[in-house]
Amino acid sequence: MNDNVKISMVAAMSDDRAIGRKNTIPWRAKGDLRFFKDQTFGKPVIMGRKTFESLKHAGVHPLPGRPNLVVTRDENYQFDHPDVTIHTNIKDALDLAYKLAAELNVDEICIGGGAMIYAETMDVADIIYLTEIHCTVGDGDTFFPEFSKDEWQETYRDLRKAEDGDTADYSFVTWKRKNSS
Repeated sequence: MNDNVKISMVAAMSDDRAIGRKNTIPWRAKGDLRFFKDQTFGKPVIMGRKTFESLKHAGVHPLPGRPNLVVTRDENYQFDHPDVTIHTNIKDALDLAYKLAAELNVDEICIGGGAMIYAETMDVADIIYLTEIHCTVGDGDTFFPEFSKDEWQETYRDLRKAEDGDTADYSFVTWKRKNSS
């Protein structure tokens, strides 16, 4: 692993920690989508198969302008695209992501979800870029994992009002691991 390359989680969750419902995003927050694109563009993005497949609903399948590293337990899963690689475990995806980060001359690998991928990478993440969507989903079926405030420090918070067409206000929040530089 390269100490110069940070692993960041980029996620949005509701007040009840939901990140999804029936493999879709259960709110509309255009500013969060712009933030995700800006934060991940040009960097390797690791995500689970269900998250990857959900991108079809948003019309960005695969995510353009960045390597898409898809993790799945399905050893037969295939997707033929030059920006997409398929991995059967997180370790292999991270190994390739570090190589790609060096080739692309970027200092960050992004974790783009879903819940299992966030949970599996929580121990190696350095930064969490978490958009808190100020709503309650209620019937969410996918949730962002709990993390200890003893291990993480909030370093940034910015409340944004809902734009036309958005379903809720939201806050951009950055958490940095306390023992991370």
